[in-house]
Amino acid sequence: MTTSDGTVLGSTRIHGTAPRNRAFTLVLLGDGFTAAEQTAFDTACTSFVTAMTTTPPYDRIGRAVNIWRVNVTSTDSGADDPAGSGGTGATARTYFDSRFGANGIRRLLVCDSSLVLQTAAVQVPEFTVALVVVNSTVYGGSGGSVGTYSLADGATEIALHEIGHTAYGLADEYAYYAGGGETGHDHHPAGEPSEPNVTLTTDRSSVKWGWAIGPSTPLPTMSNPDCTTVDSRPSTVPAGTVGCFEGAHYYHCGAYRPEHNCKMRELSAPFCPVCAQVIRARTKVAENICALTPARDAVYRYDGSGTSWTRIGGPAGQIYAGAWGLVATNPTSGDLYRYLGTPDDWQYIGSAGATFAVATDTVYGLTPSKDAVYRYDGSGASWTRIGGPAGQIYAGAWGLVATNPSSGDLYRYLGTPDDWQYIGSAGATFAVATDTV
Repeated sequence: MTTSDGTVLGSTRIHGTAPRNRAFTLVLLGDGFTAAEQTAFDTACTSFVTAMTTTPPYDRIGRAVNIWRVNVTSTDSGADDPAGSGGTGATARTYFDSRFGANGIRRLLVCDSSLVLQTAAVQVPEFTVALVVVNSTVYGGSGGSVGTYSLADGATEIALHEIGHTAYGLADEYAYYAGGGETGHDHHPAGEPSEPNVTLTTDRSSVKWGWAIGPSTPLPTMSNPDCTTVDSRPSTVPAGTVGCFEGAHYYHCGAYRPEHNCKMRELSAPFCPVCAQVIRARTKVAENICALTPARDAVYRYDGSGTSWTRIGGPAGQIYAGAWGLVATNPTSGDLYRYLGTPDDWQYIGSAGATFAVATDTVYGLTPSKDAVYRYDGSGASWTRIGGPAGQIYAGAWGLVATNPSSGDLYRYLGTPDDWQYIGSAGATFAVATDTV
């Protein structure tokens, strides 16, 4: 159960085309896979990539996430499963010493985190987060400095949940610790949690995700009528409502989660809007600045230090950038192209528009006649109409806003075509940040 119980074989990039020094980089490392079982590890990694890239909000982040596979052999298959925590008593000689039963809870799967981080740093020096894939069908996982997940049923769902902890600092939103029958978890102790998706307050003016709560949504939105147990009632408000739902952070009462259900509460659920926003905002670990030359004959990207810049494209009419990436217009036709991460590698994604705005997960465009707002669908040159006439559009991590072409009043897009909310009167200009405009 040391490094003598296996060998690091090497690393392979299996997803993503972002420049290595600016990408959000996820490293998958295997544990409990023997030399003869490396194909099974490769398959597990492929399954993870498929699940991650088809799960919102990752499905719209594009290829800004680089995923690497680090193949590691172990002497034995599996992981330790202590009988004292309800396991079989099995032991396995593995490279990262993965074991179930931490804190007496069988599902809590941990490993030698220091060794994992050291290995990831050697194999993929620019890594952002490390996740260990454990070759066992016993249900388990954990988040922390390193994430872990087993190959139990729903393995990739476990993985996405645990990344929520390890990569984004999200809290568990379920209202129990060891399974629901434990004592001492009726009321959350004092002290506001640091995680962005749980809170002890229901004050509309100070709750962390107040930006996502509708003005008519009651706070608290649901309260637990019996703090001696987990509130298992269905939601009393329509699905998708963001508010303050009591029961979170391992406690029956006193702590609130943003939505009735979320992947940080139940694996089969989607990420709630608050967690999705955190993921989008934090996935870009390194920002950059791009420039169009005075003659508009080339696009350059700043290298990150001193006065060094790299040419990445030819002539452009205009450039727009945001967390989703960089786009540029053809100086003659006005057609829109997306930069794919390698100099002179650009993809046509749409025809000309009056202006464009890049958000965290896509790019928006205003038609040449300014009579409609469109959202890029993420592939090919497919766009969806989401709004009518606008004077100007602005986008960022917080979302998309547009001005009324007559009055200049500001409206926020609420995520459904033609669903916009008035948020303020006219201004000279606006700028969208991570948490507001």
